[in-house]
Amino acid sequence: MKALKKRPVAILVCVAVIALSTIYSAHRTLGAKVREVNDGFYSGVFDREWSSTRPSVHLQLEKRCESAKTLASLAENHIESNASDSGVALATLRSVRENLLRSRDIPELYDLNKQLDTSFYELCEMLEDIGLSERDSDIIDNCKKDFRGAQSVINASGYNESVRALERTTLEAFPANILKKVAFIPEPALFE
Repeated sequence: MKALKKRPVAILVCVAVIALSTIYSAHRTLGAKVREVNDGFYSGVFDREWSSTRPSVHLQLEKRCESAKTLASLAENHIESNASDSGVALATLRSVRENLLRSRDIPELYDLNKQLDTSFYELCEMLEDIGLSERDSDIIDNCKKDFRGAQSVINASGYNESVRALERTTLEAFPANILKKVAFIPEPALFE
């Protein structure tokens, strides 16, 4: 206890308390801002200009998966063998769709969305080459329309812009640029 009464020890303890409280505060406030931006992926990004929340990227990914499911169901009725190219394309589409629905990692979801895009259009092309009934062709056209529409909404979601705005205005500004490293603040995840 005598050591605490010495001026240099008291100053050292004071500096340590201030440093730890600053790191703790930075962890809480910056971490909350990163979580808020990342949550926009699932809940949508608020658009100040229109005073409304844009549709979420996650919801649009689910809509794309629903279109892929419809296409897969249609393809199943027209594919004769799992060994055929169209059977492989169907299996790939289903696998990618299931992985996309299970994943929670935003960059991984971006990659899976790209794979879903490729396998979806590949299977569409194979089905169109078979010569389908008018009803089945209409189903494929509707699936493609919904699939493209959901991607257009993703492109206009504003999610990546909100991530970049947080990085530019907050995380790259002093002193947050230093504190984020010391306080172990995760980087906000871009959907790209």
